[in-house]
Amino acid sequence: MATVYGNYRYFDSGNGWWRTKVDYSGSSATVGIQVKSGYTVWVRITGTVNGSSSSALNYSSSATSSATIGTVSINQYSSNTIALTCSGGSWGQDGTSTATVPKQSTPSAPTCSVSITNIGVDRATCTGQITNNPSNYWRIHLYNTSGAWQTYATGTSSCSFTQTGLAHNTTYNFYHQYTNSSDGEGSGLIAHSFTTSGNAPTISSVTPAPDRTTCSLANNSISYDTNASFSSVSVRYGTTTSYGSTASSTSLTGLTPNTLYYYSMTVTDNFNRTSAAKTGNFTTTGNAPNIGPANPTISRTSVTFNPTVTYDTNDSFGSVRIDYGTTESYGSYVTDYTISNLTPNTHYYYRITVTSALGRSSAVVSAFTTTGNAPSFSSVTAEPKTGDNTKAVITPSTVTYDTNASYQKTNIQLSFNGMPVFNQDYTASPVNLEAYGLTPGKTYVVSVKVQDNFNR
Repeated sequence: MATVYGNYRYFDSGNGWWRTKVDYSGSSATVGIQVKSGYTVWVRITGTVNGSSSSALNYSSSATSSATIGTVSINQYSSNTIALTCSGGSWGQDGTSTATVPKQSTPSAPTCSVSITNIGVDRATCTGQITNNPSNYWRIHLYNTSGAWQTYATGTSSCSFTQTGLAHNTTYNFYHQYTNSSDGEGSGLIAHSFTTSGNAPTISSVTPAPDRTTCSLANNSISYDTNASFSSVSVRYGTTTSYGSTASSTSLTGLTPNTLYYYSMTVTDNFNRTSAAKTGNFTTTGNAPNIGPANPTISRTSVTFNPTVTYDTNDSFGSVRIDYGTTESYGSYVTDYTISNLTPNTHYYYRITVTSALGRSSAVVSAFTTTGNAPSFSSVTAEPKTGDNTKAVITPSTVTYDTNASYQKTNIQLSFNGMPVFNQDYTASPVNLEAYGLTPGKTYVVSVKVQDNFNR
């Protein structure tokens, strides 16, 4: 039990001094008056507790040292003001003696919880709940992301507020604290973290860049929400829309040349949100045909080419074109491997272009010369030279040459009894050619060959 006193008051009619006396413990206080030693007072008292009238403190009597007036309830968790007032004309001068009962203790902390709900791209709701509030002493206060006070709850109730205008994909703190009912003592601000939501990435376009056995999907247009960024990519692909293969990169490898592929691509951001799939298709490229040696079969007026042509996977023959002519500008062409109606003994240039069924082309260039007939003549005259019987004059009949062919030389051979005795080349015109060193009276066998400019 503890005791506090109010201020002394002088009482004219009774010629005495008195003051308020309060004996208190916990939530109960016994209120009375204390009279100064040696005095007797007659008093009429009314009283208040924390400014409110209390019938328990009404008193009218005399006192020589002290008197108990009544017992009242007080709040042990805060200070209490108890005032006694003496009043009434025949009793003397009015006066009030006030005593203050100090705060005796603080209740244990409340049990509070804070939840953050309805988190959207630009808003969130903060709710505070008191589930245990000793003596209903505490309040819970809520504060927004800037630390500005918003609302509070008392007793065992809840309160909430919603804040808007927040940025997407951004981490914020709401705050709470608890205080006594007068918002005096209490805790510091306690943070509660949350992150606003956001939109998933959007793939607006993908431009595949296929090669023979690879394809890059890196040429794409992807947009991310505020504070969001790339985290991962997933690509499903295959030769049907059922796909069958998966890659975690925009670089697809191990593909088959000249093949149509389908793909479905998604991206996931750093908040683990995944875009809608972007689908499409592409066709891998391939090598152009490989044309081996042309292996021409050449005749007098035609040529047939016999190249070995190889094609890439899933590709095959489409068409052939052979440009040809007597200059490198060509001028004529055929669409198969045989060229006809050529001129004998003529040098031709050619270009073979093979196009595959998938439209890829290769070409080889070279030249050839058509063949021709050897020179021809029907007979030979051979006579001893007049005036010199060791020589013979030899002349073939008229020589016929093929197109574009002309005279180059004549070879004359003579033999006697099967043994060659004369062999000579002549570049002069094959008329009246002389063989010499012969023996008169012998009969020789004469052989004449005329060679053209194609060595025929």
